Amino acid sequence: MNVHLLKDKKFSQEIYNEIFQNLNGFNNPLKFIRCTHDICLDNINSEPDQIEEAEFKQKEHDYYNISRSRIMSSLFSRNKLKFPVKRRISTPEEILKKCDEFRCKNDIGENEFVILLTEQANHLNWFSKIDLKKNAFIHTTDWGYYLGCNSSYPITYEIIASVFYMILFENEKEIYKYTHKKPKGCINDFCEKKKEIRLKMRTADICPQCQKLMMERNFPLSILQQIYQIMEFLRTKIVSLDKFIRSIGISKVQFKGHLKKMFLTDLDNTYIKFTPLEKTVYHLFINHPEGIETTKIPDLRAEIEQLYQTFYNGSNLVKFKNSITNLCDLINPSMQEKISSIKKKITDAVGSKLADYYIIQKDPIDNKYKIKIDRSLINFK
Repeated sequence: MNVHLLKDKKFSQEIYNEIFQNLNGFNNPLKFIRCTHDICLDNINSEPDQIEEAEFKQKEHDYYNISRSRIMSSLFSRNKLKFPVKRRISTPEEILKKCDEFRCKNDIGENEFVILLTEQANHLNWFSKIDLKKNAFIHTTDWGYYLGCNSSYPITYEIIASVFYMILFENEKEIYKYTHKKPKGCINDFCEKKKEIRLKMRTADICPQCQKLMMERNFPLSILQQIYQIMEFLRTKIVSLDKFIRSIGISKVQFKGHLKKMFLTDLDNTYIKFTPLEKTVYHLFINHPEGIETTKIPDLRAEIEQLYQTFYNGSNLVKFKNSITNLCDLINPSMQEKISSIKKKITDAVGSKLADYYIIQKDPIDNKYKIKIDRSLINFK
């Protein structure tokens, strides 16, 4: 059975590649197939949405409410965001249409699975959703913040869980009927909160109750074995990461070459890919271990421009100058946007526990923005 894994253009190519690395070696009978192009969601129907703090706190305690609390609890557990939080949302059906379009355009058989990995928020705020046509989407945002691990691991888990659901259950009502509202460490745990998926990943198991249901419905044994193998692989990765953090601590950083590509050498040489502007901002703060006050950013324009000259890969001088001006303008959000996107990329790659050492964040003592890592752990090659 083919499993076509699609991604939208906003979802990280690096995490997408890591997902295939996770699945490498487990490619039979489920065969995981890359999509050769990004799926465009620019024309998808969406509407503005926002959530107030009082609304979040009220719904946070509603265990069976799977609309707001499942995602919002994850967003605010690690990130002190300002309320109201604004975004654009689409219906799950609108997102799943993209899977159907892919099927029609590429003549995908009805027994093949199509799964879209997307950062597009949905109005239900579900982690994932399937339909009766063997289509599914997985919401990919903020896993790393909430679980404290590389986000490719829980997303990989959600991929196999979605396939599991599409084989075992006939519709969404059955999924809700048979999922465990109280976590057991089973693939069929409901996981109202994102952090609960960690239990599933650490146990890599299917409970006796669900095994019985699978036997009654003649779940393919070969696919079951493959699912177990993938779950066990993810379990060992999570356990290994936990042991690494306890025994070694943070990883050394190496910036390679003229473009200073960032690698975490003790974490399997993990590569953190930044845009030229993100790289400029990051190295500005690397150069200032003492930290930088926000109001002092304009005074560092010459240094910022020199850094950007190293990383800029275009030829438009006006665009180059405008980008520098925007970074140095205290009213313009460009600098904060770069700091946020850097944080997301690092957290997605290594999880929130380790990311704390590498991200740019405000020191509550002196109100300066800093990168915590000891500069003795940084090497330029």
